[in-house]
Amino acid sequence: GVQTCALPIFGLVAMTRVTGPGGQTRVIAGMDPRTMKVLGGNLYSGDLGKIVIKETLQNSIDSFRQTIGGMTPPGKSPLVHYEINTENRTIDIEDNGDGMLPDVATKELVDLGGTKKSEGSSGGFGIAKVAIFANSDTIDITTRAFNENGELIETRLTGTGIDWMDPNKGLLVKTRTVNKDEAVYGGGSGTTMKLKLSQDATLNDYYSTSYLREVMSLNRSGVNITATVNNTQVVSSSAYAVNPARKLKTSGAEINMLVGSESSTTQYAGVQVLNRGIPQFKITIVLPSEVPLPARIIADISSDKSPDHKNYPFRPDREGLRAGAEEEIEKYVKEELYKDAAKQLKNQYLDAMKEAPKIPGTRMAVVDKIGRAHV
Repeated sequence: GVQTCALPIFGLVAMTRVTGPGGQTRVIAGMDPRTMKVLGGNLYSGDLGKIVIKETLQNSIDSFRQTIGGMTPPGKSPLVHYEINTENRTIDIEDNGDGMLPDVATKELVDLGGTKKSEGSSGGFGIAKVAIFANSDTIDITTRAFNENGELIETRLTGTGIDWMDPNKGLLVKTRTVNKDEAVYGGGSGTTMKLKLSQDATLNDYYSTSYLREVMSLNRSGVNITATVNNTQVVSSSAYAVNPARKLKTSGAEINMLVGSESSTTQYAGVQVLNRGIPQFKITIVLPSEVPLPARIIADISSDKSPDHKNYPFRPDREGLRAGAEEEIEKYVKEELYKDAAKQLKNQYLDAMKEAPKIPGTRMAVVDKIGRAHV
């Protein structure tokens, strides 16, 4: 039968329920279905391909960071690969990270809001799974991880988004120990996720390709990212040349500010926000006036808090920052980048005024708005 636990009406996440009719083990989303419907319509918006890429990438990268030496084959290069087909509405993701043991795969992975993320991880794939699984016609996840005895354990979860949301059904779970003479054993640990999205979910090749190119060009995680969209290999745009500028601290994170050498005159400073090396979103800071600023400003955030901590710097959907982190970034841009640029511009004006020709009959000099003298 189905094992359940009571939820208060304000509860969001319950313990995962497990059922075993006919000897089969199934895992079920441990949450109130009414909450599922509310979150599914309001938590995430836009192209689902981008959401899947961002969330699964964070999850994969965290699996590399949590590697405990000795279990992963030596010389294994961290790799995440995506195959997206917008016509078939499929997204396949494969990584060669640590994988998940059955207890993690059947609880934290499947439960809404559940996550094995520890302090110092990127977050990723907690409540985001409501947008991903609930909008999937088919779900097929295979993950392999070494247990404490050095055995490679494979866990496979299959079903549909409707199965996942149904408290009387859930995803079908199968586990086994991989024999050392099997070809897959040589591949070691890792996770493969195959999704077929529902017809009403937005999946656009342009948005998926654009985001993947951005991720590849900005990637500072140390993990190799490859991808194909509609059987065409995605090629990174030119890598962004940036230099470390300043380290900022909040109560829950360290923010590494990086700036490019090229500049442009603007009143709107665009800041690309990264979560441990992976692009998340951009924020725009309005300045008092136009000044020459670095054309590229990056804030790479590393949190020392778990995603459910009150001082975690990102909002739950990681499409924005909580107040403390955004205030620190804005303070840096306005009080350092802007003030330095404004001071340099003022000095440039003063130097130009000394050399510029005077208007006859006045003491006025002729300079343009960026401080260049004109005859």
